[in-house]
Amino acid sequence: MPQVFPWSFAQLGGPQKTCILQGWQAPFGRARHGHIVNAGVITRRSTTAYPGQNIPKTVHVFGDEPKPFDIHGRWMDFAMGAPGAAAAFRAFWRDFQLDHQIVRASWGNILSYQIFIYDTDFRFESTGDLEWEIHADVLVDENTAKPDVVYLPTKTPLDMATTMRALLNASNPFTATSYNSLRAFLGSVSDLIDTAAAAINAPFAYVYDICSTISDFETAVSSDLGKLGAGLVAMRTGLINLRWSTDLLFSSATYANTPDALAVSDLRGSSFVPANTILEFANDKQSSDAAIDNLLLLIQSMQQAIATVSRGTTSSAYIAQTGDTWEAISFRKFGSADGANAIRDLNGVRYGAPPVPGTRYQIPTHP
Repeated sequence: MPQVFPWSFAQLGGPQKTCILQGWQAPFGRARHGHIVNAGVITRRSTTAYPGQNIPKTVHVFGDEPKPFDIHGRWMDFAMGAPGAAAAFRAFWRDFQLDHQIVRASWGNILSYQIFIYDTDFRFESTGDLEWEIHADVLVDENTAKPDVVYLPTKTPLDMATTMRALLNASNPFTATSYNSLRAFLGSVSDLIDTAAAAINAPFAYVYDICSTISDFETAVSSDLGKLGAGLVAMRTGLINLRWSTDLLFSSATYANTPDALAVSDLRGSSFVPANTILEFANDKQSSDAAIDNLLLLIQSMQQAIATVSRGTTSSAYIAQTGDTWEAISFRKFGSADGANAIRDLNGVRYGAPPVPGTRYQIPTHP
């Protein structure tokens, strides 16, 4: 069976309301007959044709953006477990739209968008059964947007491991003694968070020890590089599991504040996590996600350095100076600017980012 993820909608400003759609409340489609959401991409472009024979058209690209955000489903009292739940959801979402706030919409690890909801349809088929649609503009695709990273120039594996340790301290504020009410509410998810944290800490200790014993990747023996690579893979898996576990805890806890969940709570006499605790958890989770993003980028950089040395594709290295450009480095190494892109690509540098003074860059054998 495929994994079922809840939908989360969290206002980024204003009242900061949050709503979780899962189970019968969630959007749904029908296999081979209808979709839940179109997660495609539109490339804005202009095509120009020129007079004359055998002159190809030119295409001017003006950027990419996700497809319009449109989801639909059905709310039914009998399926949601409380009389009037469908009407309560309709009232909540009407007010949710009229707050006129940017909203983070996420669906498990499938998509995470910042959207602006401009149109909702609620078509009652009976007092307890309605069909709904939500239409929104996608402002940011958070799965493809680059995280804001403060680049710290690193010269040795130990420098990178030290930066990694600082990021790890910020990546998991959800310790065994924090958020006791939230952990008691969902003990099984809390255990997942602790397990993920343990799965990160053990390989990191191994990675740090190896980085402490080698001066650089180029002179390290292959056995150390192999062990280092294995530790980095284990850390990456643990970080992804940590983020997934905190996503699950957050979505499950915020669901407790939805109208139908509160109605069920009244019927059963059960209690849920206070809203201020959930808000505090959301703030810490945002910081944790940013630290995890930076850790994954740092792991990727270290893996690339290991792969480069293992392939033997570098013949030298260069420490960038103030005022350097990629073209200037290429000219210094190859006698022309033609190798600028090759140097940048080998070091995993995003296009448009300049060399950072004091940073050691690998130089390919050929431009």
